[in-house]
Amino acid sequence: EGDAVQLDRNHSYYDMVQAQLHISSVQYCDFIVWNKNDIHVERILPDVQLWETAIPKVQLYFTHRILPEILGQNFTHRILPEILGQ
Repeated sequence: EGDAVQLDRNHSYYDMVQAQLHISSVQYCDFIVWNKNDIHVERILPDVQLWETAIPKVQLYFTHRILPEILGQNFTHRILPEILGQ
């Protein structure tokens, strides 16, 4: 059907749903959109192909951005004096 409503696979909500499915290890998510006239329920299943592509990128981001900040607080040390007015 040309009028079928479904979550756009390129929308950030789709990525968020996929992240929650992967992190929670659940089999599906019911994505619900409503307004005063109608309700739409769409069952979203895990997208294995998306995660096979995303996981290496997430690991790289964590390794090069998040972990160094956790260990060395490089960003925090630079901005803290600005925030405190020192």
